Amino acid sequence: MSSTFAQEFNKKYFDKKVGSEILIDQCNRDGLKEGTFGVAFNFQYAEYNSDIYTIGKLKNHLENISIKLVFGSWCSDSEIQVPRFIKVLDEIDFDDANLTIIAVDRLKESRDLNIDDLKIKYVPTFIIYKNNNEIGRIVESPKISLEMDLLKILQKEE
Repeated sequence: MSSTFAQEFNKKYFDKKVGSEILIDQCNRDGLKEGTFGVAFNFQYAEYNSDIYTIGKLKNHLENISIKLVFGSWCSDSEIQVPRFIKVLDEIDFDDANLTIIAVDRLKESRDLNIDDLKIKYVPTFIIYKNNNEIGRIVESPKISLEMDLLKILQKEE
């Protein structure tokens, strides 16, 4: 049964415009760490130094929080920001069960998932939910830093 479940994640297809395989639909961490995107992911994850003070504050704001991360494995902003965001989530001990990772094509569409209601215009887009209601987004690049932008979103809901 677990092999069937694993097949649902990290699907790839050859994108003629990009000239290579890209990730599509729902992904997990394993998919992020593989292939061309994986090279960038592993480098950016290792190199990113978050603000430890802000990380400490974030840990107090995680109750009933879930996140949808929509990215393009073909996108340079995604190659930079997605691994950094994942590192922030790791540092705050965010539960992966509350994280959904969706890869889109250059039209910001998925193949097997209907994501129209997410209204994705740019990638990456990090959508933050509290009690299943959207409370904020970080789109493409953070205004200050990923951890500070995330903290501002979480604090405004208290």
